[in-house]
Amino acid sequence: MQRAGIRSLAAYIAPAAVIWAGIYVAGVQPTLAGVIAGFMTPVKPMYKSGGVELSPSERLQNILHRWVAFGIMPLFAFANAGVSIDSVHLTGGAQWIFWGVLLGLLVGKPIGILASSWLSVALKWASLPNGVGWRQISIIGMTGSIGFTMALFIAQLAFVSGPSLAAAKLSILVASASGGVLSVAAGHALLKQAAGG
Repeated sequence: MQRAGIRSLAAYIAPAAVIWAGIYVAGVQPTLAGVIAGFMTPVKPMYKSGGVELSPSERLQNILHRWVAFGIMPLFAFANAGVSIDSVHLTGGAQWIFWGVLLGLLVGKPIGILASSWLSVALKWASLPNGVGWRQISIIGMTGSIGFTMALFIAQLAFVSGPSLAAAKLSILVASASGGVLSVAAGHALLKQAAGG
């Protein structure tokens, strides 16, 4: 379809639906169908919008952004985050899962983002954009600790329903909330300092 130059977004819906149905019937997490369909959506510019050339993928993102950001993602998060505090018992292996997930999100992800960015710049694989310094990159790294939806998805794949999954979900909620607060506080402090007061 891409080689034939088919530009209509509607034409790509049917193949995406077939992929989703096949993955669902196979017993695999159907969210992966979205990833596969995303890779198959054309990324070469085919449209013009406001003087800017857009690919079908970019056009689809623009169309769906508000629906996804303010509707689908929050619904997905709330539907998958159901944690009964009464059912969480941080004893035995569950407490290690809780602390492992918490530290992985709050410490591991920011360090990983900052370190990989620094390494990419040091090896001259990339360069920082104009006006962007390491303070800004460190703040971006901190926002990476807000791993809500994907972290819940991975937790459901990693653990069966029970104390382990409940501990992981609670840890994700705590880490995401803490990461959001810390990111805002750090951003306010570091950017204010960079601006000279």
